[in-house]
Amino acid sequence: MLFEHSHEGILIADASGCISDVNQRYLEMTGLQKDELIGCNVLFHDVTLPSREPTPEWEAFLASNATTLELTTALRDCRSFARHIKLSSLTDNDGQTSIYIAHVEDQSSLRATEKALQASAKHIDQIIEGFPQPVIVLNKEHLITHWNHACEIFFGAKAAEMIGTSNQWKPFYKDPRPVMADLVLDQDEEGLLPRYYGSKFRPSEILPGTYEAEDFFPHFGEEGRWLYFTATAIRNAEGEIIGAIETLIDITEQKRAETEVQNLNDALESRIQQKTQELQQAMQQLVQSEKLASLGSLVAGVSHELNTPIGNMLTLSTTLNEHAHELQEKITQNQLKRSILDNFLSVVQESTQLFEHNARKAGDLISSFKQVAVDQSSSRIRNFQLKKTVEEVLTTLRPMLKQTHHNIQFDIPDTIRLTSYPGPLEQVLTNLINNACIHAFANSNEDGCITITASAMDEHLVLSFSDNGRGMDADTQRKLFDPFFTTSLGNGGSGLGMYITYNIVTVILGGTIQVDSTLGQGTTYTISLPLTSPERTQSDGTVYDH
Repeated sequence: MLFEHSHEGILIADASGCISDVNQRYLEMTGLQKDELIGCNVLFHDVTLPSREPTPEWEAFLASNATTLELTTALRDCRSFARHIKLSSLTDNDGQTSIYIAHVEDQSSLRATEKALQASAKHIDQIIEGFPQPVIVLNKEHLITHWNHACEIFFGAKAAEMIGTSNQWKPFYKDPRPVMADLVLDQDEEGLLPRYYGSKFRPSEILPGTYEAEDFFPHFGEEGRWLYFTATAIRNAEGEIIGAIETLIDITEQKRAETEVQNLNDALESRIQQKTQELQQAMQQLVQSEKLASLGSLVAGVSHELNTPIGNMLTLSTTLNEHAHELQEKITQNQLKRSILDNFLSVVQESTQLFEHNARKAGDLISSFKQVAVDQSSSRIRNFQLKKTVEEVLTTLRPMLKQTHHNIQFDIPDTIRLTSYPGPLEQVLTNLINNACIHAFANSNEDGCITITASAMDEHLVLSFSDNGRGMDADTQRKLFDPFFTTSLGNGGSGLGMYITYNIVTVILGGTIQVDSTLGQGTTYTISLPLTSPERTQSDGTVYDH
């Protein structure tokens, strides 16, 4: 049973080496019948043409005293039959060999696997050799096993000089040191990657266990070269590291291009900063010009308004002077009568009343103008009553409003007080009123109405400015606060009024401004301000005065 059911093929032969019996396993190996093998030589037989004659090979084998043999023969189905044979013998009482026993293992599959592995290895060698970038492969002992043709060209070192050595460092460095493949091969047990590559290396995002780096090598070529290189471990079927492979790519031109782009970006950024500064300076000049123009318009209006009371007082003084001369002549001529004196006193009394009225009117106008002008020029922070400030602005703008016949109504409680910048706030109101007169009521035959209301809640002021003018479309609303945007291009509009207004509200006063308008139905500006303004910085870096 052991003989018949053994996993090995077993042949039994007589003293002359002729097969006397064969088990089933051997028949399965060869595909032959037992009677075809009986009488053939136990070792050296052609299974496609059995021979029962002793062979010279058998005699030579016996003379060599060998006990094992590996043979490859062809079977009838054209398969190659590789077998490993172990021969043993039994002797009789006289010490003579009586029986030979041959144990046979089929190694055809192993040979086929080895052949396939050899073909695969050759194929891998061809791939590595034909790879367009330099490729270096190390074995477990850190010896070079592959140094492809691209390496020969790039480094100027022949494969015959490098393969079998541990000189992989020589093309890169002046002194011996591990390359990245060496560190990957050792799994960087000593943590040398940061030491040798610093921040230049990083784990690959694509292949786990792979590292990549970029570095500059000054002794390559005349000006040095930039290399991008990766290294990864090679593992066998059991997961054991048996080698490492390192690939390299010359990225010098890419780095030069990146440097040129960076230089261009730096130059462009510098020019942008320069142009931005020039634009800011120009903007400041335009803003200042706009402020001066607004103040000039204010001065012109106030001057025109002052002409009336001052002219009246000049007329009264001239009239009084004439009556005084007439009285003096009557006194000189001794013709003074009570009626003349009573008339003179009546004229003097009426004139002084008119004179006082006009002088007070002029004084009030000058006082309002002075307060507005001082506030706008100094940008000082102080505590003030909102209603009074609005009244002062309207007083200074009354000459302009008289020419338009537009009506301004306001409803502001006396209790609202702010600790803020009255000057900038007055400029906001002036800009909004001027903007309404120029744009909201332009080309309108009807007198416009502007309404200003205010309310305070939770330490915040909500100031509403509305007009019943022609309104704005959505596109105009989106661009309203952009610098240089104007719907009166070519008609004297600078496009800075509402831009300045927005910046004063948001930057100086620390608030917000929103516009809500419908074409043909007027416009409403809603301004939200803190009752106590935070300290603000001017464009020159200094803090606004307290």
